[in-house]
Amino acid sequence: MSNLNYWQERTIANGVAIDILDKQVLTANQSIAILQAGLKANDTAISTLQGLVSANITSISTINGSLSDITNQPTAVNAVADTYTLDVANKPSVDFKVTSADASPKTIAVSNVPSFTRISIDVQCTVAADFTYPWTDARWSLGVKPDLVSGKLYKILAWTEDGGTTWYVINVKAEGWTI
Repeated sequence: MSNLNYWQERTIANGVAIDILDKQVLTANQSIAILQAGLKANDTAISTLQGLVSANITSISTINGSLSDITNQPTAVNAVADTYTLDVANKPSVDFKVTSADASPKTIAVSNVPSFTRISIDVQCTVAADFTYPWTDARWSLGVKPDLVSGKLYKILAWTEDGGTTWYVINVKAEGWTI
């Protein structure tokens, strides 16, 4: 066999090998392109999913905020200079809790009253105290405001239909509940 034949055979064999290698590289490149396209599609899907999750979290937060308004858990109000200011925040219905821990006279004030609202006040008296209410011309059930006794919890309901000009007030249990 001549050197020329030898090199021709080798060249043909190398050419076939290179051709096979080129096809494998081309196939590998196509696989990489397909994988990259899949990854890009996954990134888009993940981004969309993150957007949906974020929107759902916002919705859940909004729902939780709305639910906190209707859970009927009274908002504790602390006295400042023996005055409990109940901020109705222009809501149609609110619940408050005040606690009297000493015998000094207390005042309950109401702010931001809309045209119609209902207020529920849990008054807890660990020490008897005289309370002054914001509704001086109130129409109390049984005709009189309650005398608050030490060691009792009272529930007072008040509502207005004219922005606070006229209040209707009920002491739910005249003798209160023992605490």
